[in-house]
Amino acid sequence: MDGYEGRLQLTLQVIRDYIAERGYAPNLFEIAVRRGYSHMTAKRHIAALQARGLLERDGIRHRSLRILVDHA
Repeated sequence: MDGYEGRLQLTLQVIRDYIAERGYAPNLFEIAVRRGYSHMTAKRHIAALQARGLLERDGIRHRSLRILVDHA
């Protein structure tokens, strides 16, 4: 997968790997650091993954990301 969709899938993989390693979801800063981009880009990727129904996030709680569809 190329371009934007590919980057979204890589972001989803970062979240998946982080949860597998630590048992809880990463925050936006941790996603940004692992992918090498800004906090705002991480936020936009999370919003895009939510819009596609791949990810859920409770906007009130920290570290509340949950993968809904796992295409591992």
